Amino acid sequence: MNDLNERQVKARLRFINDARSDDKTRLFLTEAYWHEGKLIATDGRRLHIWKVPEEGRCLYTTGLGAIESGKFVRIDTKNALVMELPADFQKDWSFPDYKRVDPDYNTHRTVQIDMTSPIDIVQFMINNKIALNYKYVEHLQKLNTAWAVKADPDDSYARKALTFDWEDCHAVIMPCQLDGDEYLFPQAGSL
Repeated sequence: MNDLNERQVKARLRFINDARSDDKTRLFLTEAYWHEGKLIATDGRRLHIWKVPEEGRCLYTTGLGAIESGKFVRIDTKNALVMELPADFQKDWSFPDYKRVDPDYNTHRTVQIDMTSPIDIVQFMINNKIALNYKYVEHLQKLNTAWAVKADPDDSYARKALTFDWEDCHAVIMPCQLDGDEYLFPQAGSL
């Protein structure tokens, strides 16, 4: 799978699962979505995307090679399986237009953040007048600690999404809405 072993595949599947919603009133966000070679999940505040290499789509018994684009899927991280949900679910659900909420920051500055360093993370938030839900940062840390972070450099971007990229994984995280100069810091001992 582009030289990915089973452990790495499971880590990427967990990365997707981390962004799924647990809100049972929005069932279409409680599962992942397979679209144009990507596994996607969102809870409405963050979006995780894994660009699955072509050669890796049929490696497992129930894999992505047999699932057509535009289908809701369930992920079994223990066995590294992705299974298409039954047709009953597919017809009643519509996945959000993820391309619309994923900002194009290709021309904007990129900052490399050491995700193992709470000081670097907090300093990034202070320098950019932004607050992030630390649980979302921890989910990124589980996959890798060296993410490239992109943001719109104008002064108002504290209200705009940040994008995080590492290898074949991509995340979009909306900042927390805070009043004034408040910041969200990790709890002592949480790192």
